[in-house]
Amino acid sequence: MADNEVVTIHPGGGVTKALGKQVDQLSRKFGELMQRMDDIENTAPIRQYQDHLLEQSRRKRVVKLLGGKESKAYADTAVRASAFRSIMIEYRRKFGVAAYQDTPKKEFDRAQHFYANWEPDFELYERIQSANE
Repeated sequence: MADNEVVTIHPGGGVTKALGKQVDQLSRKFGELMQRMDDIENTAPIRQYQDHLLEQSRRKRVVKLLGGKESKAYADTAVRASAFRSIMIEYRRKFGVAAYQDTPKKEFDRAQHFYANWEPDFELYERIQSANE
């Protein structure tokens, strides 16, 4: 029905059927649009500032686990590189991405939590402890 269309009511309920059809069509189109929006929100990558925040979180966590920037483990480039490599490998595996920039927006809070709580595996932990002795 167009906005300027004259509506006549018939005893057989023709108007009700026509309106019901239009409501169904609009409802279906609305559902399709909502699905598209959900798809975009679920797959859209994080923004540049979020990428920067994740990188800061990663650095902060690794430096803390190494014992700080003044620690022997931090000064040991092999141990430091292993720690940064380990956290990134685990991040990529956990989030199924090749780089931070590919992290979906919907996963940003979870990614922040991951970095805040990440722990090295036993072997790396031992290397850090040994380097700091």
